[in-house]
Amino acid sequence: MAESDFLAMLAEGGYQVGALAKLRYPGGIEIEGLNHAAAEAQTREYLQRDSVVLFESAIRVGDFFIRIDVLVKSGNRFELIEVKAKSYNSLEPGIEGKRGGISSGMLPYIQDAAFQTWVLRQAFPEAEITTALMMPDKAQLAPLDGINQMFKIGERLDVELRIPQGLDMQALAETLLARVCVDRYVEQVLNQPLDFPGGPAMLGDAAQNWAEAYRNDRRIAPVIGAHCGGCQFKAALGDALKSGFHECWKAANGWEDRDFDGGTVLDLWNFRGKQQLIDQGVLKISQVTREDIGDFDDEPEAGGLSRKQRQWLQVGGIPADYDCGGYYFDRALAAVEMSRWRFPLHLIDFETSAVALPFYRDMRPYEPVAFQFSHHVMEADGSVRHAGQFLCVEPGEFPNYRFARALKEALEGDEGSVFMWSHHENTILSRIVEQLANGHADNAADDNETRHARFPHPECFPSPQPSPACGRGGERERLSSIPGANG
Repeated sequence: MAESDFLAMLAEGGYQVGALAKLRYPGGIEIEGLNHAAAEAQTREYLQRDSVVLFESAIRVGDFFIRIDVLVKSGNRFELIEVKAKSYNSLEPGIEGKRGGISSGMLPYIQDAAFQTWVLRQAFPEAEITTALMMPDKAQLAPLDGINQMFKIGERLDVELRIPQGLDMQALAETLLARVCVDRYVEQVLNQPLDFPGGPAMLGDAAQNWAEAYRNDRRIAPVIGAHCGGCQFKAALGDALKSGFHECWKAANGWEDRDFDGGTVLDLWNFRGKQQLIDQGVLKISQVTREDIGDFDDEPEAGGLSRKQRQWLQVGGIPADYDCGGYYFDRALAAVEMSRWRFPLHLIDFETSAVALPFYRDMRPYEPVAFQFSHHVMEADGSVRHAGQFLCVEPGEFPNYRFARALKEALEGDEGSVFMWSHHENTILSRIVEQLANGHADNAADDNETRHARFPHPECFPSPQPSPACGRGGERERLSSIPGANG
């Protein structure tokens, strides 16, 4: 799946979760002003009531403007609820990290809620305000089929509800969406300095500074570092899109476009000393020395390149003995690994879905559905053929068990090695085994033995150009017999 498709899928899931959350509050009122001023006016009018539930309420305080997903007012008490499509497990919350504090996975969501709380407190300083996150609960099972299909996403990302008559959607929302009070975590964020490039600073002080800079069109001096490796505002040089990453590095270092040629230290694979190098003024890969990488042998180990050797390839280039048309290739290692392969080789690729609102009864939010695989075969002479595929798109039919049987049937004709590019395929198969073990829906009636099947362990032979997505190893275990493969 392309990254753009994946992001689009996540966005659609967010709209669906948002629509379900609203159904948890019958009688709630949507703020639909065409602009900020109109939305603010509507919000002020409805908040004159003693009790009201508002969706997308608009609150402005000075330079700050927020839209609250769900705002519940009861007298002088406000409950601010931010709806997130992030998966959550009420049995294993995971809000706090192993070393204390808020976990890195939850921190951005808590910070978002904390900022909204901070603004709302300024708007209503005498009010009692509590804050909650509402998220799909992976500890819950869907009580019926077709929940996802009840929330159809339109071309403009509007949600069309297709709810069967008589269905209690409030109860369904209360089942699948966890409402999690985060008051104490919000207080942590508001009362402890934020750690950010150019910080630390208290959230309120930082927000005021950023707002003043925005109001006066003042550029904030960039602070570059290893954190730039995760910049979300990066586009290729020459792209029509603006690239905040390149703007920052040019401003901070006095660079031009050509200074990015050859890469920066941020591009060093799995290198843990990036910040130290940047602090020392080492910014380009061409400036990295062997001493910066650490001690390592010139020749690769028996099992292939070590991490440091792999990193040095990016600096020193590919040694002539291992250069195969611009790609690194270890012939000796390849010979050892290939000696373990059994032809014909089976090349498998899965297509799966893991959505916030389940398609099928007894599935959890974000539980995977495997609906398609492609199967190619490579013979010993190097020829490749498309051997088959599986596709299940029949509405309402749970595909996972048919998928597993079809895959087993496709692979049982010979003893050829099975190749899968990543751990994703094995993860999906393992989840299907779990579904069988848990007696998912009514499909497990004749599959008691299926759950004992052994599935391939993903071990990816190094590609000609070393890739961190690829592990070392040779052939995989192939699927053992699965009952029912022939119908």
